[in-house]
Amino acid sequence: MRSTPNIYSKLLLASLLLSTGTAIAIPYEDGFVWNRFADYKAEMAAGSPPPGGPLSDQNGNQAWSAELYEGWGNWDNSSPLPWQGKRWSNMYGNVSKWDQNNAFLSGKFFRKTPLARWTNPVNETIDINIGGALNLFWLGRDWTGSNWSSYLVSGAQDVWLTMGYYDASEGSTTEYFIDSQLMNYPGSGEVRCGTGYGGWANCLRATVDLDIDVTVDAGDSIFWTSRAVSPYTNDWRVNRWLTLNDRKLNFTLQKPPPALIPEPSTLLLLGLTLPAFLWFSTKTGNRTRKRLLR
Repeated sequence: MRSTPNIYSKLLLASLLLSTGTAIAIPYEDGFVWNRFADYKAEMAAGSPPPGGPLSDQNGNQAWSAELYEGWGNWDNSSPLPWQGKRWSNMYGNVSKWDQNNAFLSGKFFRKTPLARWTNPVNETIDINIGGALNLFWLGRDWTGSNWSSYLVSGAQDVWLTMGYYDASEGSTTEYFIDSQLMNYPGSGEVRCGTGYGGWANCLRATVDLDIDVTVDAGDSIFWTSRAVSPYTNDWRVNRWLTLNDRKLNFTLQKPPPALIPEPSTLLLLGLTLPAFLWFSTKTGNRTRKRLLR
């Protein structure tokens, strides 16, 4: 009978939450994984996204965005990329379901670069692990006079790779996990890779493995991007670009937030009514024990 007040308390809390309309959100469990490609597929089933995304995660909360910024290192000056067909794209670059593509052309094309961003969708400070890998592919095609070549080419150009932490409360990038890391071209000159998927698979590439533990405040974000060290060509007919693929990049929750935080009005009501309910429950239990002792 001593457990009776606890049972009453649980029933009371449940009834209060229901009566006050407090929503019980889908919790983020320990080990929850954000993967842009997996979330993209779920989102596309519902229709085309707005400019820049934002794409929702498996719990239905907005987590991903596709952006364009101007000036290397000017990370806080970005704008959403418009949706065109199967990717967020404009004349300067694009972001698809699993990668971003940055042209090696000179001039205005060189000054603007796409980036992908994950924003903490949990209304709590959380610990995550940035794991998996970023894969870089050197790709290109030649203009034949009437169309683009069926074969692919790797353009001999070094690139910068950056992954940073954006602090929303300060409005600036405050930490770098990859700080403009120089990625050397893994060849000695242009390489004609071949045609179709086989050609793509034979183009030159590099992999950056990641295993980073980080604490992320609510609303803060992590972004990643790449750009050529210098323009490769000013001839649009020699189309060369870098593809930064993040299909194997995972953000894994290490410390889940509380699954439910009652609203202030719920806590007040609970504080006013629970003592009286516990008193009633205790008195009921005492009367029951007296009857048992007779």
